[in-house]
Amino acid sequence: MKKYDIKPMAWAPFIEGKEKIFENPLLISLAKKYNKTTAQIILKWLRQNNIISIPKSTNYTHLQENIQLNNFTLTAEELDALTQLDKKHSIILDLHDINEVYRLHNIKFIQ
Repeated sequence: MKKYDIKPMAWAPFIEGKEKIFENPLLISLAKKYNKTTAQIILKWLRQNNIISIPKSTNYTHLQENIQLNNFTLTAEELDALTQLDKKHSIILDLHDINEVYRLHNIKFIQ
């Protein structure tokens, strides 16, 4: 991707709250250290790894929090520790399941 200047994008960066992501001890400890939310720690990890994210929220407070990421920086060790949380597969979608592929293909967007 780097060779062709393609930027990766995080789809559902909070994995729809699954796997108790907001209760993860590492995320909680970093959130306390930096006086941030666990969501902000996730978004900062993405930003520092040059991964585009567009987190969705209908909550005004969460929308504000999602953009307040410029006043702290995660260390290299913290970035590495957070990278270890990666499951190496999608938590939300099973792209090996043909029915899931068909379901995604049939999503209709209303404009």
